[in-house]
Amino acid sequence: MLTIMIPLTEINNPDKILLCNGAHLGDLIISTAVLPILKKAFPDTKIGFLVGSWALPVVQNHTMIDWIHCFDHPHINRRPISQSEKKKQGHESWIQAIKEVREKEYDLAIDLYYFYQANSGSLLTETEIPIRCCYWGSPSHFHFTHRLFWDFLNLHMVENHRMMMEKIGITKSALPSLKMTLDYKDTVSLSVKLPEQPYIVVHPGVGDWRRQWKTSYWKRLLHQLQQLDHPLIFLGRGKKERVFLAEITRELSSPIILCDQLSWRELIPLIEKARCLVGLESMCGHLAAALNTPAVLIYGRPEPILYWRPYSPSCHVITTDSPPFPDKPLSYDEINTIKPEKVFKKVHSIIDKPFALP
Repeated sequence: MLTIMIPLTEINNPDKILLCNGAHLGDLIISTAVLPILKKAFPDTKIGFLVGSWALPVVQNHTMIDWIHCFDHPHINRRPISQSEKKKQGHESWIQAIKEVREKEYDLAIDLYYFYQANSGSLLTETEIPIRCCYWGSPSHFHFTHRLFWDFLNLHMVENHRMMMEKIGITKSALPSLKMTLDYKDTVSLSVKLPEQPYIVVHPGVGDWRRQWKTSYWKRLLHQLQQLDHPLIFLGRGKKERVFLAEITRELSSPIILCDQLSWRELIPLIEKARCLVGLESMCGHLAAALNTPAVLIYGRPEPILYWRPYSPSCHVITTDSPPFPDKPLSYDEINTIKPEKVFKKVHSIIDKPFALP
């Protein structure tokens, strides 16, 4: 098994490349940074993308993606269904994805997810793709022909993706500046009217509810944000977030609650025109980074956040003071050591800066 990458230039330019990332929306947004790199290096190459069906909105109708395949890995499926149903969906989508990928006859596959839970290795071994690249990180990586050590201590995941592009033979001089790319063949307009004055978007939802900030802190922060005299627009999805939004906004004078009212594509113009986004560790932070919208994000996890944080100097992550590698695992309640006043201070500093609508 090879563990040293053979430069792609020695294998000939690929006619078809399959990118893989079976994780969630934020991971897919980060992965879009490789698309302009590949298109510049191989302008005639067709690109497919293997994703979880929950992440389809990121890749559907993307200008740089030719084909889309779905595999719903049961270990990362967050849908509110039983584990047996997740396994059934995973098996059915696994069979269908293998069939579709085989038909395309890809020359090269690159898995851009760095944890084994959503790794595509076992699927790719059934597709007869000759060159299969991934990040080194788990026993499942023996399914790949080429593996790359990734640096989660010193490099953001976008920078690790740059290293992957270099390892497959793209020279540094051919690498454009790294930027997440959300360019689509169609235009989606907002179905709601936005306030005329600059507004703040608040997204208190999070994929893993254990990472939630406590209710009283949200109430305190929202009371402070209301004093800034900017309309507050609230995003959310599903019953749990809808109930949570009702609770934390109950004492506000005129909140604009858009829970379950917008498609994912509608979030793009909404967040792009926002004065600031306030939220937790969720997809919206990565979307703000891709759109260069200022954001203040509350991260409670003690592990290193450099590799996962939204990739933009306009996005500010507020986290705990705990060491990145504590002697013993810390509780998810660690997020509640972050006080609302610290978050508000950062938002206030952003609001005070000059601003022009995009």
